[in-house]
Amino acid sequence: MKNRGLNTVLVTLQLAIAVVGMALLYVVYVPLALVRVFVDKDGYLDFVDCVGKCVKTRVGWFRKSAK
Repeated sequence: MKNRGLNTVLVTLQLAIAVVGMALLYVVYVPLALVRVFVDKDGYLDFVDCVGKCVKTRVGWFRKSAK
């Protein structure tokens, strides 16, 4: 019985830590990322181009016809 209660407490604690971590990530990282986009537009556009090329390559690979 004690092990079951302890497991419940530990799982609840892990969930609380995960929720707090995600909230901190959202509150801290997202605004800083937006500021960086406005400050370093050239770098951001290079990053978007790189991601676009990667996505096109992956999609093209999945669409190749069987020979």
